[in-house]
Amino acid sequence: MSTSCSLLHTAVDLVNETKLDNEIKSWLAFAAQKVVEVNALAKALAGQKDEVINLLFLYHTSNNT
Repeated sequence: MSTSCSLLHTAVDLVNETKLDNEIKSWLAFAAQKVVEVNALAKALAGQKDEVINLLFLYHTSNNT
């Protein structure tokens, strides 16, 4: 599984954007976040429900601190 297009020209990580309003941040998708989402989708398609839950939980808690 992969993204539908290259991440070459995508900003790297939302965490680096400290001056953006939180609402605007919720609209954006950066390379690091896209990779987590694709990984979660791949695990879901492979039937790894617990892995998906853990991955998304860790991702969500690390980005909302």
